[in-house]
Amino acid sequence: MLKALTRIASSFGARSAMPEQPADDIDLTDLPVIVGETVYEAGQTDPQQLIMAVVDYVNALVSNGRFNRREIPAMAMSVYHTDYYLKQINNGGHSQFIHNCGQKLPLTIADILYCLRDIEAEDYRKLLRLFNEWVQTNPDAVSMQTGFDGGRAPQLEKFDETLYGLERKGSLRDMMAEWISSSPNLLVLPDEQVGNACERLCDANPYRAVRGQILRIADLQVQLTGKMIAAIGLAAGVATPLAPITRVGDGAYRDVAGKQLMCFSLFTAEGKRVAVLTDDEVIIHDGIKQDDANKQPDPLDATTGQVSDVLAPEIGEELSRASFADAEAASEIATRTHAAAAIDLLLSHLLQPPRVDHVTIRSAGMGGNGEEGMTLSLVLDDASLIMTAIVGESGASLLSEPDHNTMVEVTRAQIDAHAEEYALENLLA
Repeated sequence: MLKALTRIASSFGARSAMPEQPADDIDLTDLPVIVGETVYEAGQTDPQQLIMAVVDYVNALVSNGRFNRREIPAMAMSVYHTDYYLKQINNGGHSQFIHNCGQKLPLTIADILYCLRDIEAEDYRKLLRLFNEWVQTNPDAVSMQTGFDGGRAPQLEKFDETLYGLERKGSLRDMMAEWISSSPNLLVLPDEQVGNACERLCDANPYRAVRGQILRIADLQVQLTGKMIAAIGLAAGVATPLAPITRVGDGAYRDVAGKQLMCFSLFTAEGKRVAVLTDDEVIIHDGIKQDDANKQPDPLDATTGQVSDVLAPEIGEELSRASFADAEAASEIATRTHAAAAIDLLLSHLLQPPRVDHVTIRSAGMGGNGEEGMTLSLVLDDASLIMTAIVGESGASLLSEPDHNTMVEVTRAQIDAHAEEYALENLLA
């Protein structure tokens, strides 16, 4: 039986019933954790349904509402990260968990420990403490973890086996579901009201718009300065003919001329490509379509939550290459010129600003005008539009393609002001 739904208020019943409230008066410290009646009732026999409802709730508040970790109820955030931990270990072990968490690893571990403490899962808590101790005392090894052969520390594999043993004794998810059900933050609504209620929470966040812009610029910055992604972008950008990247698929080790090398499927405006990573450079190869209907879909084509039904391409002839050293030099120019902020500012001047799918670095260095700068291909709105951004020391311009007409120009002062206003460090300000 459902417990009394004392937190159901008329304000969540219909969008028109939401009371008018000034942004400064909205309390972001006591948000309800919203789930539907069906998954709440199913939680007694199928705990994963209730857990996934909480995961979906967190995803909605983070990706759509732009709430940060401190504003989401601790129960929901810790359930989210504990579920993530279990899935990562069962897929690629503690090594993969470390790699995929990146800089968020300490906070993620803290959230998991919070959950394990409150549900009194002492054996799991002991394992997490040992794992956390290993992380803190082995920083060099932590940076080398990939989840693949050759990037897995032996001690982490022992932690994997310990967790598998604990899971065979009893499911942690049963305990998590019981904890969710007893939370004072839980708000159970009729299924048809859940989506609307979550959207209303997102609308209520007064910081939603500015945080969204900060994160968009941060994502562009990663594409222009991340060691691997920038090198892939530069290697694709120097290919002839140009084939701007629309999306980078997942990576896996594959046999390339007798060597096991990390490869990424690339989706471009001219079809599929394969990016092969060596120690010193990225090499772009043509992607040859597989026709063997008996082959299973390659995980290189995996998208969020599902595996594509299209086979990953075989590795064809070499098309272009770029060294990590050249990519690093391009990244430094991107940082000095605030290229990410420049792209965002240029697009914001359009009547309907498009969303950036991916950035391909066509060139970076000293231009014919004597200025340091870079030329970038922007794939926009689900690959429905391509534009070119030229960013230099004195300013930036946005060109339509394929006619190369100048659409927007901004000055250096405008770019620098935009970069300062929407700097990542302002996210928690």
